[in-house]
Amino acid sequence: MVEARGPAPGERELVEWVKERLAGFKAPRRVLVVESVGRADNGKLDHPRWRREAAEILGAVAGG
Repeated sequence: MVEARGPAPGERELVEWVKERLAGFKAPRRVLVVESVGRADNGKLDHPRWRREAAEILGAVAGG
């Protein structure tokens, strides 16, 4: 999941950027661009919320 505040780069472009900096097996298979991943009250990423939302979005995209 990628948080983009403006025009987001394409999925292929993001994956290639990661592969240039990390081992290829660490690159994501899919990229989901969202406006905000959400933050908890303490300012940290709200992991449970964004995982749930990503699963719902990706499930809808996959036809599930």
